[in-house]
Amino acid sequence: MQYAYCSNKNCDYHQYYGESDSKKRPSERPMPVEPEKYCGECGSTMIHIPSCGHPRKTMDNKFCPECGKPYK
Repeated sequence: MQYAYCSNKNCDYHQYYGESDSKKRPSERPMPVEPEKYCGECGSTMIHIPSCGHPRKTMDNKFCPECGKPYK
């Protein structure tokens, strides 16, 4: 799973996306969860954290300081 959060500092909306963990029914394949491009609460763009999981501390950075992947 990956993580995204709202770019609006006054909004605390967030989302986990990627492949969901299907532990309730092991015979079923995990269901993919699509990332949201815009916040469902205020309409601002969502900030997607790279798979390394390092949180974005400033909006000035365009790349993750831990893994070098671009923020989306």
